[in-house]
Amino acid sequence: MLVITAMSLVLAAAGTSFGTAMRGEGDFEFYVDLAPLPWPGQKTLELIQIAVPAKEILYKEQETGFEASLRIQIRFMTKEGTAWERAFMVYDTREDPPQGKDLSEFVYVVDSSFVEPGLYGLEVKVEDLNRKKKTLVGILRGQYLSSDLVDIYVDVPHFAPDRFVLSEPVLIWKVDKNGGFIPNPMGIYGLRNDTLSFFMKGRIPEGIEADSVDVYVRIEGRSGEIVKEQRAKVPTGGRETSFFAAFDLNSFPASSYRINTVAFCEGYRAVGGKDFTVSWELMNWQRPMRDLFVEARLLLPDSEFEQFQYWSIGEQESYLNSYWNKLDPTPHTAVNETYSEFMRRMYYADNNFKSFTRGALSDRGLIYIRFGSPDEIEQQPVPFNRGDVAEAMDQLEDKYNIITHSTSAASMAAPVARIVVEGKSSPFVGDGFDTGGYELWIYNLKGDPLFERDRLMTVYAGLRFLFVDREGVGEFKLVGTSEEYQN
Repeated sequence: MLVITAMSLVLAAAGTSFGTAMRGEGDFEFYVDLAPLPWPGQKTLELIQIAVPAKEILYKEQETGFEASLRIQIRFMTKEGTAWERAFMVYDTREDPPQGKDLSEFVYVVDSSFVEPGLYGLEVKVEDLNRKKKTLVGILRGQYLSSDLVDIYVDVPHFAPDRFVLSEPVLIWKVDKNGGFIPNPMGIYGLRNDTLSFFMKGRIPEGIEADSVDVYVRIEGRSGEIVKEQRAKVPTGGRETSFFAAFDLNSFPASSYRINTVAFCEGYRAVGGKDFTVSWELMNWQRPMRDLFVEARLLLPDSEFEQFQYWSIGEQESYLNSYWNKLDPTPHTAVNETYSEFMRRMYYADNNFKSFTRGALSDRGLIYIRFGSPDEIEQQPVPFNRGDVAEAMDQLEDKYNIITHSTSAASMAAPVARIVVEGKSSPFVGDGFDTGGYELWIYNLKGDPLFERDRLMTVYAGLRFLFVDREGVGEFKLVGTSEEYQN
């Protein structure tokens, strides 16, 4: 049941949560949410909430426990330059460092500033001061592992003093014992917290006397259908009103939803809205969001993956669940063997094929996940010349059509050029394969493909994949295959 109560606006920071929002990327993830609040005067109070996953930053042992040290920089930019900027340090001390795979614990930062209404570019940078970069440039310049949120545009609204105005809902994890709140800038609820909580702030026009406002809250699904609704009368404090709302989400399936709120005061009407998502899968609370993108990148064609990236985590969870359910060979059991094998292969690829690219997304990793372990691997790990590559191709003779790939093509993109190997000719002459080693992966038949599209490949006498380390630094790129495959 929805509960709406009046509240005073008190800010606090600490707690646990995970979900969707503006996401900073780099050496780790962090999340940002902005909420403009009406305030007396010409400026708007911009509430800034930041959450950094505790598991992704380093806690060093101190006399008082384990401590993380972060430096955070926030900028509001205009065409003329920096309009508002703040930099500060954040220290998080715990008796024990974060344990296991659980990524639902965060270090929270809540800040606010009065900002002139208008359009701004937002930049946020978070540095982990316990971890210095190990590159030569990083060491010389004293740089730390960091992540950034850039290219975000923020429209700070003007709340007219002669109108009844209402902020958008500010999603929170819960209200603490001191009357403050623990923020939820990720905007996700479900498994770790099955109660949606948020507050809103309103302002009554000058010259209007009102001791209460009528509030109507409606929760809508993706198609606009009303899932839950509630009405309440909330007392005011002079020209200001703030209220808190909470309700149970146990009956909500994983998906995205929207809070729509309408408030009425002496004939005036104000509205506010906010999206949130619901997730019930444990795996989505135990790993960074970028792991979901890895899974989707391996499963989906380019066109579908582009759409997937813009969905909420609830929508992504629902889609992936449906995808894996179709591949479950024993739907009557609690274990999906196909998914378990997929996760095993992804873990193996991450640990065995990593170089400059995450192992699961490297060319060898992608092939390993799709087709399993090759029956044979022929390797030349030491520097070689084009003749050595030609000898590797000689093993294919004229039994296979070798499809060469552009040196700039993405790992699993469709081939851009086909060259048939005839006799002892080499498709690599002129492509600059003068250094590094190669690996020729041989599957006697089709290997052990997980996906139907790979089982349907036309294979006459086995699959062959040739990977070349062009620069001699361990970054093996797929340059030839015996069969054309599709992503």
